[in-house]
Parts: sequence; C-alpha cells; structure tokens
Amino acid sequence: MVILTVGDERGRLAALSLDDKVRLLTGADNWRTCPLPAIGLRAMVVSDGPAGVRGVTMDERNPASSLPCPAALGATWDPALVQALAATLGAEARSKGVDILLAPTINVMRTPLGGRGFESFGEDPALIARIAVAFVRGLHQAGVAAAVKGKKGSIGYVELLYALQNKGEMSFGLVENADGDYPEPTVESVTKAAEAKLKDIPDDLRFSLVNPPKGVKGAYPISGTTWAVCYVKQPKDKAKLLKDFLHWATHEGQDSCAEKHYARLPKGLVERVEKKLDMIKGE
Repeated sequence: MVILTVGDERGRLAALSLDDKVRLLTGADNWRTCPLPAIGLRAMVVSDGPAGVRGVTMDERNPASSLPCPAALGATWDPALVQALAATLGAEARSKGVDILLAPTINVMRTPLGGRGFESFGEDPALIARIAVAFVRGLHQAGVAAAVKGKKGSIGYVELLYALQNKGEMSFGLVENADGDYPEPTVESVTKAAEAKLKDIPDDLRFSLVNPPKGVKGAYPISGTTWAVCYVKQPKDKAKLLKDFLHWATHEGQDSCAEKHYARLPKGLVERVEKKLDMIKGE
C-alpha cells in the first residue's frame, strides 16, 4: 500500500499504473479530462475560447458573451484593460463549470490571410508577450487556468488544404485509427471517416468525425466538418435560391471537390441533406 500525503504530487504519480498515467494525457470526452479518484483527482472541464466561453455544449439556449477578439485586444496596447476583460471571461467560465480556458493564443500573426489570425494578439512579439501575460493573470484572478496555445514545439492542427499545399515544407504526424492503421490525411480518408460514422451523425447534421469505428480501412481518425445554419421559413424567392444552391453544392458541386481538396459527402449523408432541404419553405 502506498500512503499518499497532500502535496506529494510526485509520490502520487509514482503510485499510478502505466495505463492511468496514459489516461491523464487523454480526454474522457471532448471537453473533460479523465478523473482518477484513487489519487483524489476529479475530471477537469476545458472550453473554448479567447473571445467568449462556449462551455461544453453548442446550444443557442446557453449563450456566451461575445467579447472583442484577441486581435482587437492587442490593438489596445493596454495590459490593464486586457487583464480586466480576461477576469470577466474567467467569471463566465466559473459560471459554466469550466476549469481551464483554451486561451490565449500567442502565435505571431504573420499574414491577414490566416483564417484564425483573429485569435492572436498581433504581429509584434513584445506586444503579444505583454498582452498574453495580462490575459492569463485576469483568468487566474477569477480562479480559472489558462491553456496557452502556440508555444514552440506544441502540436497543432491545420486545414487539410493548407497541409496539402505545403507538403514537403511542413512536417506533420500520422494518427492511429481504430483499426491500428496510420492513414495519410487525404480527401478520400476523410470521406471514409464520414462513411464509418454515418449512423452516429445527429439529426441536425452538426458533427465532428473523431475516432471512426473499426471496419472502414483508411478512415482518418480526426476530421471536422462545416455546416450551414438556415431558417426553415424564408421569403419565397430567397428560399428557392437557397435550396437550388445547396442542392447543387451537395450534388453536381461534389464533382469539383477533388481539385479543391475538399472531401466528398458520402451518399448516405447526401440523402439526409436532401430531407433537410425539403424543410425549407418559401412564404
């Protein structure tokens, strides 16, 4: 028997099995870490993001404050103001049961063309450092931890299109799927992931493709999707244009996917999209 004392973190870690140590590096779900009751460690809740606290759900009935994006915060050149704002974020995180906010992002914004450049504080390293420190202090002031993102040597993710366009100039790792394979990230492997998870895709068609089950060889284990949120009731002329466009995008438009490095929708998913399009009515 190992006697654990308060503050004996190294002793607690040494008492864990290898499986439990690995479990600490994984998630119980998308937003919670695995608890280890044997050493008194509960699950911790994480959440996006740098401009508002989403929480663990995507539900319009559980809104988040929409605060100025980090690029705007950097433009203030005011660490004290940023610290106060981050304390507000921290208070909102606490109200949603969030322990760790997945922010701030400290990447240098080298080009305005980056789709997520707004999550950074700017293009000057000295400014980014001062604003990021103030941001973290504000979260700590509210009793919330910060997950600083973009540090040297950290693992990140990019869009498939970006990875393919820069193949040979950037390094990326292969990820093991449920079959024990390490498939290349390609448009085909993403479509296979969608085929494997088809029965698990919810009715509202908002989903991420994580850990597709065994049996579909070459399915990429981590894929995302883009969806459109549409009003069911539309002005008559707008409803027809919208339905015509979305029908084209999910049918004839699929023929253009390969050249643009987008994954095709599997047939079973297209059929479900058609039913959703039928719900759009013109008034």
